[in-house]
Amino acid sequence: MLIAGGTNGFGLVLAKLLSRFGASVMIVGRSAQGLRDALADCEIAAQAGGVVKQHRAGAPRGSIPG
Repeated sequence: MLIAGGTNGFGLVLAKLLSRFGASVMIVGRSAQGLRDALADCEIAAQAGGVVKQHRAGAPRGSIPG
């Protein structure tokens, strides 16, 4: 599931909810730090939902500063 604007507001809530139910979620946002925070939130939600598989895909090198 691709969620644009998934680093805050309704997009983040949706990403966390879907993660909790085991969906694979791809988040698009404006800031690298916002994306890192959203990833951490989704990982916590997935663990709370009992999802044991987690994938952490990195962006192409140089696309996200920091």
